[in-house]
Amino acid sequence: MTDTINMLRRALLGLLPVLALACALAAPAANAANGFGPASFDVSSSTTQAGAHPDLTTAFTMNTVLSINGPTDGTLPRVPSPVPIEPLRDVQLALPAGVVGDPTHVPQCDPATFGAGLLGGTACPDATQVGVAELHIQLGFGVIQDAWFPVYNLQPNDDQPAAFGFSVVAPNIQIGIRVRTESDAGLTAVITGINQAARIYGQALTLWGVPSDPSHDAQRGTCLADNTSPSPPSPQELCPVSTPRVPLMRNPTSCGDPAPTAALAVDSWLHPDDVVRTTTTAPATTGCDAVPFRPSIALAPDGGSADAPTGLDVTVGIDQNRDADGLGASDLRRAVVTLPEGYTISPSAADGLAACDAAHVGIGAAGPAACPDASKVGSASIVSPILARPLTGPIYLGPSPESGIYDLFVVVEGSGVRLKLPGVIDTTRSRTGQITATFDATPQQPFDTFRLHFDGGDRAVLAAPTTCGTADATATLTPWSGTAPVTTTAALTLGGGACPASLPFAPSLSAGLSDSRAGSNPAFTLTVAREDRTQPLGAITSVTLPPGLTAHVGSVPRCAEPAASSGTCPAATRVGTIAVAAGAGPHPFRLSGIAYLTDGYNGAPYGLSLVVPALAGPYDLGTVVIRSAIDVAHDTRITVRTDPLPQILAGIPLRLRSVGLTLDRAGFMAPPTSCTPSAITASVAAPGGGPSTTLSQRFAMTGCSRLRFSPRMSITAIKSTKKAGAGLHVTLTQGDGQAGLRSVGVALPKQIVIGLKRLGKVCTGRQLAALACPAASKVGGASAVTPLLSAPLKGAVYLVQSGGSLPQLVPVLQGSGLTVPLIGTTTFARDRLGTTFGTIPDVPIRRFDLDLPHNRRAFLETVSLPCRGTGAVVTFLGQNGAKVVRTVPVTARCADRHGG
Repeated sequence: MTDTINMLRRALLGLLPVLALACALAAPAANAANGFGPASFDVSSSTTQAGAHPDLTTAFTMNTVLSINGPTDGTLPRVPSPVPIEPLRDVQLALPAGVVGDPTHVPQCDPATFGAGLLGGTACPDATQVGVAELHIQLGFGVIQDAWFPVYNLQPNDDQPAAFGFSVVAPNIQIGIRVRTESDAGLTAVITGINQAARIYGQALTLWGVPSDPSHDAQRGTCLADNTSPSPPSPQELCPVSTPRVPLMRNPTSCGDPAPTAALAVDSWLHPDDVVRTTTTAPATTGCDAVPFRPSIALAPDGGSADAPTGLDVTVGIDQNRDADGLGASDLRRAVVTLPEGYTISPSAADGLAACDAAHVGIGAAGPAACPDASKVGSASIVSPILARPLTGPIYLGPSPESGIYDLFVVVEGSGVRLKLPGVIDTTRSRTGQITATFDATPQQPFDTFRLHFDGGDRAVLAAPTTCGTADATATLTPWSGTAPVTTTAALTLGGGACPASLPFAPSLSAGLSDSRAGSNPAFTLTVAREDRTQPLGAITSVTLPPGLTAHVGSVPRCAEPAASSGTCPAATRVGTIAVAAGAGPHPFRLSGIAYLTDGYNGAPYGLSLVVPALAGPYDLGTVVIRSAIDVAHDTRITVRTDPLPQILAGIPLRLRSVGLTLDRAGFMAPPTSCTPSAITASVAAPGGGPSTTLSQRFAMTGCSRLRFSPRMSITAIKSTKKAGAGLHVTLTQGDGQAGLRSVGVALPKQIVIGLKRLGKVCTGRQLAALACPAASKVGGASAVTPLLSAPLKGAVYLVQSGGSLPQLVPVLQGSGLTVPLIGTTTFARDRLGTTFGTIPDVPIRRFDLDLPHNRRAFLETVSLPCRGTGAVVTFLGQNGAKVVRTVPVTARCADRHGG
């Protein structure tokens, strides 16, 4: 009898397309007030306990319109009856976020068994049934019937996480499941291509929380038809299964606001592009405080050496509870992982690196990411208890929305599921660049492990600490259940491989001219560098150039404040370039910038503004400006003092490897004309008051003897009188490109002597060193013209008593921020008064004038000096060793009879 009833019932259902088609030919009497779409939509659950395994029912009914049905030949009365406005085509049912299913642990029916033909699917084993579909359908001529159908767990295609199906009429109805990548990663059930001849008034779909539970035995397989037709008060038959009680459905693990929402979208065969949507509030989950949450974290470096680029695995785990009578573990809402001190972003990664923004990742969209390969810095995998295979995919580095903050995107997919997880790397929480990674508002989906693998290699995005040992990484993991976050730690071995007990400070110096030939027009280069696993460069506190290596600062305009400090100097002030290498490993990242000559800085007469645009791969980290002061000693030796070097930029410890300066402006450098070997020295310090050292690089020119050396001098004297001493004016000239003067000795004619009675107050050596000679010791003036400066150096000439019996003659030349005293040693030999300037700096001099005026302060006297003059013996020594001795006529002018 039961088989007969089932056959009759299925026959009626088999006639459904024909009867529905006949009804479709009858014209409707009126249009529905609301048009095509759902009249009601409801979601109900057998339990609201968070994390529990409910029987979940979604039900909707369709708007209807009255239609005149029946034959037109008068054999039967024509009566109005409600019918669906348009035939249903597609249904999309979006379950509330956090409602998940686990079809992988429930037996599955293969597609061949389920079939694709009329009344197919009944051969699926009862153990594969996961629920019941109830249809409210029209069987024809106004006959409307409720019919129940088993819903089976089908083997999904490779491009879908799960599939369910039930059989009504051809073709069988399959329910595809997709994950809402574009929004909350919730589940949406999709039914497409419903038979357009069917008149479906409504549907209620129930998925069982625990499909093998005995409570479902009356609704399983063939028992369902027996127990629903003709709807007896108690089950006539039970269909138990022997499979384990494993859960299928799970409630969300979150409670409170916002209330869970389900959405329904339908369209019709007549108007497939007009999708009608509606939403409903699902039952609010309760009891979140009872939901378990047991997270863990594990970290593993790739075993590379200390102070080197490194790979790193970070794995977050959640203990899942698959007990059908228990509660599922809370989903992870927020993860904050802080790596141990010393693990930092590696500057070496910047070369060739790209960034992928949210638009190209496709945040808020379902499609694949469209990120460049150069933005990929690792890979990720998620092992989920509800998926047969792990989700895998790349980790993309994103933009930097603010200094020290870097976006990160994880895109994993598999089995038709695609998840896009935005994260943030924050390096601003400490002054050392310590890394904190945060993933917030992660999807309400369960996972066993979430693993991030950051690639290793020379261009790894991470760098290992410079020291060794063990330290803890910390993770603060927040559950969706709303209970307190869990903080857990994991020990991480720092460094490894080649790992010194302590880091030495061992910088190196390389410096010199691009052309060491005397008379050349070279560029000057200086580079301070270090190797991996040594302390970084903190400051180049001073660089002292060898004697005679100077620059034509007068030929270059100088950059003034505030442009010098802001890095906006005009191009006309450019004198060279700067090159910086930063980062661990064999391929540090290299940056270049411009060196500009500036006004005085930090008490020095000149300065440099070293401007380096910090363009690190896709990141514009601003402009780094390093200031240097250029001191010029009294002997014209140049010392450059540089401010401390930056150690961290935008949260990235630079681990500076080298700093190089090249002064290559044409004609700017003036090389020495002496080939005596000397040295370039540099004092270098580690950061933060660490150790310092002085480095030296041998320096020597070649070919100095080939330089011309032909200085000229003229001397004019004014004879002394009773009221005024003798006057003397000396002019020295020299052409460009010659060897510089090392010393000049002048033996005056015998008729010019020191008038001891005329010696006034003299300057002491201590006063000269302090440049505080008394006015009474001034006996004249001097000036010097050099091509290095734009204006002459000028100053007073003093008599200085510093040890010897005769006072020294010392012109103190000043100008352009420089002070150069020239010590003239006074001698008396062979009845001649002589002065020798024996320590003349190796700088080019075009003209030098010494004027000892004829006045009461003059200390020279003339004895029987004829007005037509006589000769002085002048000895010139060049920096290149050349010697020239000349007898220079002293043109004498007799003072007027009033004594001048």
